[in-house]
Amino acid sequence: MQVAELLARAGFDDELVAVALLHDLVEDTPVSLDEIDDRFGEPVARLVAILSEDPSILSYRARKGEHRGRVAAAGERAATVYAADKVAKLRAARRGGPELRPEQLEHFAATLDDLRAAYPDLPFLDQLESELERLPESP
Repeated sequence: MQVAELLARAGFDDELVAVALLHDLVEDTPVSLDEIDDRFGEPVARLVAILSEDPSILSYRARKGEHRGRVAAAGERAATVYAADKVAKLRAARRGGPELRPEQLEHFAATLDDLRAAYPDLPFLDQLESELERLPESP
């Protein structure tokens, strides 16, 4: 919900807000991309597919790296949802949500670097950078 709220508040269209609401559905529930396509249309389903990780890649770093690359190559709309998702996760962690592991923080920093290289003016990158900077230092 937080990702969708970020996009809605920033003035993005209903289609992208729907993608933000649905982006984790395929990974976290039995809902299929076909069901998303049937209910929300092909453009939404296509972006949800891009924003869904490849479960066949078992290594965390390899899976995240492949996913970052695929999202960055897919265009600004996918990258915008992806960046907003990282902002929401970092904010949740700061508010007492699940503690982030070092490899997750590494992934968020790599996301910032990769997306900034691909789309320097992409929405949410400044917020992502700010959230990363606000994290407490590791002991």
